[in-house]
Amino acid sequence: AADEVYQEQLLGEAQERARQQSEADAAKVAHGLRIGSAGDDNNPSAFDDMFKLPEELICKEPFQDVLGKAEQTGMWVLVNIQKPDDFSSHILNRDVWREETIFELLQGSFLFWQRFSETPDGQQFMDFYKVHELPHIAIVDPRTGRSVKSWHGQKWKEPSYALEALTDFLDRHTLDAPKPQPAAAVASEQPAKKARSEEPEESAAAPPVPAPHMPVEVPAEPEKGPGVATVSFKLPSGERLSRNFQLEDPVSLLFDVVGNHLSVSPAAVELDSQFPRRSLRTVIDSTVKDADLGGSMVMCRTVSMA
Repeated sequence: AADEVYQEQLLGEAQERARQQSEADAAKVAHGLRIGSAGDDNNPSAFDDMFKLPEELICKEPFQDVLGKAEQTGMWVLVNIQKPDDFSSHILNRDVWREETIFELLQGSFLFWQRFSETPDGQQFMDFYKVHELPHIAIVDPRTGRSVKSWHGQKWKEPSYALEALTDFLDRHTLDAPKPQPAAAVASEQPAKKARSEEPEESAAAPPVPAPHMPVEVPAEPEKGPGVATVSFKLPSGERLSRNFQLEDPVSLLFDVVGNHLSVSPAAVELDSQFPRRSLRTVIDSTVKDADLGGSMVMCRTVSMA
């Protein structure tokens, strides 16, 4: 019994050391890159602060603890491994993670775990997931620990690319589905699935397709400049469409534009903004400015008019 108590004490001390080390690793990335020559560790310059990650985003816990927390809260784990002396790593902090829409998306759907490659936490992640290029960005399933999707961080220099990658991932993946099975269990089910697939089944009814519609007259697209906002649309086919609008244009014009692109009536179009998540029909009489749609991604779908 004494040995068991001693072992539990040792385990507790090891876990506490790991937690303290992880917090120290998190603090390194929280302080950002030291660039300004006029600053020092105790008096960072304003230029240094430009590359400082918002501290409220960082998970300070060890990676395994973050996976457990994410599984309990139903969130994905977004990992960013940075190289301290690589400027492109810190461009992510300045231009991507600070971007308002992305910031809100991370807080709503992800736990964000960022470490430097030189820290014990960062090195352990790189060894386990075989990361060879930095900066590295990955989304990890907290239920299985599997890296579901990964990118070379240099592709994320533009916030628009990062936002599209994250929203596309959330469109294609959900944590609401049953927990993925181990590979052995999946393999054992293959014969049964094949047998079932050979049985005749009733074909599913095809979704209703809106009838073709004559285009609605819309004003010419304005050039980028003051008083103009760009709105991105994800169409039902997965295609992306971006268009400029005057800030004083009515939201109803978005329905007209998408309807023309899809050759359907605007009444058969449904548009949903992501941040905040809402149907744009609730603000159809507002202006693009009042609805705060500039720079947003809008999801599109069509409905039957029958």
